[in-house]
Amino acid sequence: MPPAHEVISGYVAGDKLNVRRIVSNIQTGRTLIKAWLTIKNVLTDADPGVIQKVITTAANPGTGQIIAPGDGTGGQPIGTGDILFELTMTDTGTTLGPNKQFVFDVQLKFDNAEIATLSYGEIWLVRGVTDAGS
Repeated sequence: MPPAHEVISGYVAGDKLNVRRIVSNIQTGRTLIKAWLTIKNVLTDADPGVIQKVITTAANPGTGQIIAPGDGTGGQPIGTGDILFELTMTDTGTTLGPNKQFVFDVQLKFDNAEIATLSYGEIWLVRGVTDAGS
């Protein structure tokens, strides 16, 4: 199945943003072992781009986690994964900032070393009204 094209927009720069995706149709006997969320200014920028979040099944605050690897654990049935990337307030407010468009993709790595792109697209954040942080 080809990767999904999506647009992440409407969120406010400076807010924490969780990017959570369900991964369906994981091949029988396979599990997710790693996933990447890579955000770049343009497609041709070298990795890691502006932001690159790399997650595994271990929880990593401020980065994320593979919540369900597809083996029936993590609250999902066998063959379904659940991944969470955490964009911090610094990621959205300082690194990305408001009113700028970036490109991104989400890639998955399975226990047999195969890599697949889950989704790709554009991300941009808006400026909030309130500047107070405390």
